[in-house]
Amino acid sequence: MALASESEVKVAEMEQSIEEIHKELKVFSDGCKLLVSSGNEMESFQRMEMWEKRFDLMEKHMFKLSEAVERIESNRNN
Repeated sequence: MALASESEVKVAEMEQSIEEIHKELKVFSDGCKLLVSSGNEMESFQRMEMWEKRFDLMEKHMFKLSEAVERIESNRNN
């Protein structure tokens, strides 16, 4: 039973992380819309660089979550 409980905790943590990533993507999308409408090319470029770095971090986080899900599924099957 401990393994199931541990898995449930991990799944809950992953769900929370996914929710946070979803919020970040919303902010990213809204930021892109503002950049397009601003007309200031230098500011747009700087902000796009900032968003690119944030997106890269989110991508790395999603990869770690994916690995954790695979481990949990593997443990459930064993």
